[in-house]
Amino acid sequence: MHHFKLLASLECVRLLIQNLKSKIGMTIRIHFLPDNVTADAEVGEALLDVAERAGVLIPTGCLMGSCHACTVELEDGEIIRACLTSVPPGKDELTINVFSDPTW
Repeated sequence: MHHFKLLASLECVRLLIQNLKSKIGMTIRIHFLPDNVTADAEVGEALLDVAERAGVLIPTGCLMGSCHACTVELEDGEIIRACLTSVPPGKDELTINVFSDPTW
């Protein structure tokens, strides 16, 4: 019984920490379109890592931004290269439209 109480307490602490991170802007909810997949990410985390963890494929080529294989569009229409971009601070949510280039 003590083991169960300890696990419940640890889960409460984990949820509290997650909630605090979200409130101070360290955790951002990333929404990937067109797959309609959502994942939580840490500020500064690489977008490619977030996408991979969420099971979303963002094509890559050079991993230096030159080939534009990893080009995605943000909700405001800004075009970025996911291989060069980290999760930005100052937002609660971010929507990323992953479009497919048939040459990749």
